[in-house]
Amino acid sequence: RSHLSRQRWKLNPGSVCVFRRCALSVTFPQLSLFVDDVLPPSLLFLDDFQVEHKIFGIEILSHMMLNCSATELSWQGRLEVMYDALQRLTYASEAEVLRKVYPALHLCLRLVEKKPSKLHDSIFQRLLYNMQMENRIAVRLIYAQNLRSFIECLGSKVMKHLKKLMPVFYSFLEIYDGPTEECRLSMLSALEATLKVAWMRIEGHSDAILQCLVKVIYEMSVDCTQTPSEVKSLVIAKCVQNLVLLKR
Repeated sequence: RSHLSRQRWKLNPGSVCVFRRCALSVTFPQLSLFVDDVLPPSLLFLDDFQVEHKIFGIEILSHMMLNCSATELSWQGRLEVMYDALQRLTYASEAEVLRKVYPALHLCLRLVEKKPSKLHDSIFQRLLYNMQMENRIAVRLIYAQNLRSFIECLGSKVMKHLKKLMPVFYSFLEIYDGPTEECRLSMLSALEATLKVAWMRIEGHSDAILQCLVKVIYEMSVDCTQTPSEVKSLVIAKCVQNLVLLKR
């Protein structure tokens, strides 16, 4: 433990790797016995400037949330501390960190708030803001891949965010992101979830959604890029699914 204190852990890189390996190898229910030993170093890793250490911290916290009971983690405000440390990483610019932190944050929110409330709203608003401001394809894909899980978690409460959410759909769906079209497919999946949980308020956005989906279908039909035909067919099929939901 002394090798991983705030003052000494950066001087012992070998101890960091050994600690990570040991922490990830302990599972439920034994991990509950070592929460007070595992949590402090993990938080130190999260606060470090090195991407590798941040990822180590996220991985260990995720492992703890999956292998310790929510009751144990809630003692002495541990969950709140974990949430606070993770949410600060949503301001990170490194794709590797963002790829890890959003699933971990989603898991943490489900433990902190049994029913989606202000913390869910806060993170969702930040996610939408980040999506609006981001122009790197790799990072946009990470945001798109995590959007649906937050929408499904919010459920009907996502209706309060529609004013900011719908423009994000339009801007992401109009941009070609490579032959795999992963970003568009993820956004179409997220749109499908939105149409299912927020159908009561969709009518005011139906014309814009229709135009957006028809435009994507047209682009796929006349596309001359290296996008495989099966990918084009999948994108068109996803658009049709959303049109069917929109018609309801």
